[in-house]
Amino acid sequence: MIAHMLARVALGVILLDGQRRTRRAITREAHIMSTKLDQLRADVAANRSVTESAIALLQGLKQKLDEAIVSDDSDAALQELSDSLESETAKLAQAVSANTPTVASVGEATAQTASPAPEDLPDGHPFKPAPEEPTAS
Repeated sequence: MIAHMLARVALGVILLDGQRRTRRAITREAHIMSTKLDQLRADVAANRSVTESAIALLQGLKQKLDEAIVSDDSDAALQELSDSLESETAKLAQAVSANTPTVASVGEATAQTASPAPEDLPDGHPFKPAPEEPTAS
């Protein structure tokens, strides 16, 4: 009877140890995911800033050309250049919009790069839980 109780206590200790390891693995994975999410947010903010800067630059150039056209009505080449610049600004804005991933596509990419389940990790991996030992009844 004492041996049976000791076996149950040992099994409980083993289960608790496995739970602790699993909690640690989950905590590590959550930290890694949090760090990656922070980096992704920073990348999105940087891209948005660059895009807005490029559009502002092109719009500013167009405004300067328009002002030059008003002061010199005889130069059709300036008008053509201004129209071309306006068209290129619209193309840039459309290209950026078309190549900005949607929430759904980001979710799909995340699902494709998700970490494997702990039981699928190779033996000896620090996140792989210890194998359960058979209990003697």
